[in-house]
Amino acid sequence: MRTSLAPVEAALLADAHRRALLILETEEAHGRAELAKARAIADALLEGARVGGESAAERQAAVELATTRREAHGLVLAARRQAYEALRRSALEEMERRAGTEEAVRLKERLAVLARTRLGEGATVQQGAPREIGIVAVAGNRVALVSLEELVDHHLALLAPQVEGLWA
Repeated sequence: MRTSLAPVEAALLADAHRRALLILETEEAHGRAELAKARAIADALLEGARVGGESAAERQAAVELATTRREAHGLVLAARRQAYEALRRSALEEMERRAGTEEAVRLKERLAVLARTRLGEGATVQQGAPREIGIVAVAGNRVALVSLEELVDHHLALLAPQVEGLWA
């Protein structure tokens, strides 16, 4: 299954990398601007505090800087989340686009074999409509459900180390 999806994974990873870099650059620029504003505020506070007391200004500057860093970190995390969601959405769209292909038929057949392996040869396997990817397998009171979303989430989890490398 991994080999048949390798070109899709590579294309999605490349697209996600491009999108992630764009989002990250934008958010980092915003974070730098916010940090510059915070530093300007902190500088102004420091100058005013020299008149009224340096220790109070240092505490305030530290608070302002910590707040700004926290906000900048939040922006970076939000950008990462947006990039991940875009990658997931792209993967789902691509899999939905390929749902009627021979490749999808083979995937559903492999999923049925996997379900029977896990639930036993007596398991009843129902496949979705021809343009859907996923199966439901039942053996007694045990049920295995594999949906398109679960397949994509599973493969994204396998790609997590590579996706994490986008941020390095």
